[in-house]
Amino acid sequence: MFGVSNHSKGSAAVDGDDQDAMLAALIGTARTVIERRRSLAMITQVWAWSGPTAAGKASLPLPLAPVRSGVAVSVRYRTEAGDEIDLPTDAFRLVASDVLPRLVPVGAWPAMARTAPDALAVTFAAGFGDAASDVPLPLRQEVLMYATALYDRRQAATEPLQLVMAGAYGPLVF
Repeated sequence: MFGVSNHSKGSAAVDGDDQDAMLAALIGTARTVIERRRSLAMITQVWAWSGPTAAGKASLPLPLAPVRSGVAVSVRYRTEAGDEIDLPTDAFRLVASDVLPRLVPVGAWPAMARTAPDALAVTFAAGFGDAASDVPLPLRQEVLMYATALYDRRQAATEPLQLVMAGAYGPLVF
């Protein structure tokens, strides 16, 4: 669904193939905007995130969802001395979620550099699956609605995008 199809062409009232490149670009834009707005990855992607120490925290929220159980997660931390150490996978557990995935320490987090903005580095995979068909239908429809709204208003370059989108489909999904 994230490519140009008869369904997406029909939604945008496009006949023929001359607008395929523009429609494909708008579908990609719509998907990217929705992923960023919702802090999610639709198609499975591997991400690297770094942040300040987790010491003293009950859990460490991951910045993207969904994260599924069984995915490989690696954690590396920096000590006060500046050494980088891989945290053994049995030292934390993943609380998988479509909304707020997080890592929870088994016991306590190790001592980490307190002032380093990148004292912790986490690599993980987020996404609903490897194919567009793995993405829940409401999200696929949202991408299509957003792309169609962009296509329908492609000449209205003077209107702020937020106003265009709010008027186009905002009441239906927000």
